Amino acid sequence: MKAIHENKEQLAQQITEWKSLHDLIHQRLPRWKQLVSLLGFAADLPVAAEVQPEVTAIEHDRKLLSDPDPVPGMVEKLTSALRAALNEAHAKFSADYDTRLTALTESPTWKQITQPQRHEILGANGIRLMPKIAVGTTEEVLDTLRHTKLSELRAISDALPTRFHNAATTAAKLLEPKAQHISLPGGTIKNDDDLKAWLTDAEDCIRKKLKNGPVIL
Repeated sequence: MKAIHENKEQLAQQITEWKSLHDLIHQRLPRWKQLVSLLGFAADLPVAAEVQPEVTAIEHDRKLLSDPDPVPGMVEKLTSALRAALNEAHAKFSADYDTRLTALTESPTWKQITQPQRHEILGANGIRLMPKIAVGTTEEVLDTLRHTKLSELRAISDALPTRFHNAATTAAKLLEPKAQHISLPGGTIKNDDDLKAWLTDAEDCIRKKLKNGPVIL
């Protein structure tokens, strides 16, 4: 007790320092978590190679509490790079989507099918406009990436040509006439004249049905 009493001022100072340290950790930890998340999402971007050594140094040398705080600058750097990448990918998708959708909707085939058929075809082929993305703040960038990663956004964009081609093909198939089953005339064929007469009747029967589409005998 005597030792504690004699060192009470030192202990009080240490307690104050520990509290300050705790408060500083509490203050900086959220930004650090942002940094780690951003770095993960930016793994395939050049900026990741620039920032990773600094992050490793902070972890290895325990520099999270260094002054000045090294984290905010890296967070902003990663946020800017990811924001630019997201905007670029979204713009590329939107431009390609608009061009292909216009070509599809203006095609004669598409105009001949019904609205419900169009809706069904677009849905079946996963053709839909990508929602606007929010990238104003770091948290908005992270939230967008948690829903759709950059690689997924690019994959969706790369799939557009195939999806629109399949949609156009499906629409064309809907307009193909239904094949008709027909029965040829019956009869007994005894000679060449009977055969010629039967062939004439059969041809007439087939030609009449061909006006309505393909024929299956």
